[in-house]
Amino acid sequence: MDYMLNFYIQIKNSSDLSDYLAFAADECPESVDLCYSLAVQLESQGLYDKAEMEYARCLLLNPAHHYAKMKLGLLKLKGEYNK
Repeated sequence: MDYMLNFYIQIKNSSDLSDYLAFAADECPESVDLCYSLAVQLESQGLYDKAEMEYARCLLLNPAHHYAKMKLGLLKLKGEYNK
């Protein structure tokens, strides 16, 4: 994940980073790490619906991904609480 830090330092803009991660995740659809990184970035931007979709995609790729399970569950609870 050091390459992600290097890109973030160079990009310095969270929407550019999201665009890059979305592109990379589309190019490497089997990469759970890219999918998870995109979900985290989307969540940090307040794009909760998109983040939920990416966390769910992580779990399709790796059903044992504990952080994706946790983050998806927290987002769902947050969504129910805010209704």
